[in-house]
Amino acid sequence: MGLAALPAAAVATSVTVPHAAAADADKALLDAAVAAAPTAREVITVAAPSFSSTDVQVSAWALLAQGWTKVYGPVPGKVGQQGIGEGKDGVPRTPFGVFTLDLAFGRQDNPGTTLPYTKVTNQHWWDGNVNSPTYDRMVVQAASPGPESENLYDIGPVYDYAVHFDNNPSHTPGKGGAMFLHVTDGKPTLGCVAISRDGMITLLKWLAPAHNPVLVTGLAG
Repeated sequence: MGLAALPAAAVATSVTVPHAAAADADKALLDAAVAAAPTAREVITVAAPSFSSTDVQVSAWALLAQGWTKVYGPVPGKVGQQGIGEGKDGVPRTPFGVFTLDLAFGRQDNPGTTLPYTKVTNQHWWDGNVNSPTYDRMVVQAASPGPESENLYDIGPVYDYAVHFDNNPSHTPGKGGAMFLHVTDGKPTLGCVAISRDGMITLLKWLAPAHNPVLVTGLAG
C-alpha cells in the first residue's frame, strides 16, 4: 500500500487515502502517540506482536478532515535483536515509546523530504562516545568521535535513507542513541526500525516538519 505522489509540503487534507480496517491492530499505538504528542499531524506506528519480537508492522497515519486516517501500510519491518523495551547503550533493543522525528540523512540525494536532510559522506559520524560533549549527535570530522560511534556512510546501504527518532532528547549517556528509521537488510537491527528502501523513500517524501511527525513503538492492539 502506498501514498499518492505528493509534494512533501502538501497540506494533510489533500492526501488521497485508502480505507483502513475498522479494527486496526495498531490503533491503540496511534491513540498513545496522539495523547503524548497532541500537536502531531503525522504518526508512524511500529506494532510488535510481543516485546521480544523482532518482526513488526509499520504504518503511517495522517490527521485529515475526517480524522486520523491510515495513509500507508501496514508493511513489514524489523526492530532490535532484543525486541522493544527500555533504550540503553550497548543493548540491541528498540526503545519503547513516542519519539519526535526531527531530521533525516542518507548516502543518497534527498528524495524529496522537507525534513532537514544531510547527504552524508565518510566524514559524517553519529557520536556514540558517552564521554564526548557531542554524544548522540551527528558530527562532521575525519576521525571517529570514539567508542560506539557510527560512520554514517561506511555502514552501507541501510543508511541510504534514514530518519532519526529522538529517544534521548537530553543526550543522557547510558539511555541510548543513534536510533533511526532506515532501510532494511532483512535482519533484526541494533535498535533501529527498518523497512524497505521503497518504503523509506515514500515516507521521506510524505514526512513534513510542519506536521510535527512522531514515531511510536509498542504492542499491536
